[in-house]
Amino acid sequence: MYDLLVRDVTVVTPQEDGVQVLPAHDVAVRGNRIAAVQPTGGIHAQEAQEVIEGDGMVAMPGLVNLHAHVAMVLFRGAAEDVPIEEWFNDYIWPMESNLTPEDVYWGAQLGAAEMIEGGITTVADHYFATDQVAEAMQASGLRAHLAWTMFGQDARAELAEAAAFADRWQGAAEGRIHVWLGPHAPYTCPSAFLREVSAAAGELKLGVHIHVAETAEQVQASLREHGVTPIRLLERLGLMEGRLLCAHATHATEDDITLLAEREVGVAHCPKTFMKLAAGAAPVVTMRRRGVRVGLGTDG
Repeated sequence: MYDLLVRDVTVVTPQEDGVQVLPAHDVAVRGNRIAAVQPTGGIHAQEAQEVIEGDGMVAMPGLVNLHAHVAMVLFRGAAEDVPIEEWFNDYIWPMESNLTPEDVYWGAQLGAAEMIEGGITTVADHYFATDQVAEAMQASGLRAHLAWTMFGQDARAELAEAAAFADRWQGAAEGRIHVWLGPHAPYTCPSAFLREVSAAAGELKLGVHIHVAETAEQVQASLREHGVTPIRLLERLGLMEGRLLCAHATHATEDDITLLAEREVGVAHCPKTFMKLAAGAAPVVTMRRRGVRVGLGTDG
């Protein structure tokens, strides 16, 4: 007996060299696993507790939102046509400082509903009040990789808070929720703190999700202060010793791209953000040709 049967749907499955398209197929689900995919008619409706008629629809793997601040859907349209520094300093960060945990919960719920409507089933979120984000993701049915944003202003307290969050939520929601560490960026976090994050990630067996090389100015500032690009700085500080997800990498250099590929670092490409803030365009084609793992994100 199946829990769900989707009848007469077009099945699209990824292949190494493209996709396979199977018109007029039935998809049977048992528990949280696909149990059978057969040409339409091979599985009788009586064999399933619930039947969905899929004529004219497509069944495909869920999309992954690789970098998001889901609750920021509450700020949609609040700051348009301004440079990135003004967008952050004069609009977004002042508004974020006034958010309550309940605001974050309902913003995450709204964002979750919109993602589901768009076919997204997994999100990597980087935000505050992350217990409320986790509760929203648990209720929504999404899979989520959640990182509590840290700036290193009180290193011991922030890392303790992140570790406690991991204790509460790692593997929750029947395994749908995973916890990562979330230092904000190498231009906002002290290097000493990022070293501590690297050590904590190893001890706690957690990945690290961080913003990096989002603007050309960030790269130039890193070269002036540290003598290396922000991406090379992450390696120097030990953050590439484990799993690392870099949001943006918009201004990655050729050397950076080689490093990202060698260390199997994930990159979240967020084109809507780059266009909105005139921040440039990430060298995605070059990254993919060189073997960098690139996905798409909605950002804030």
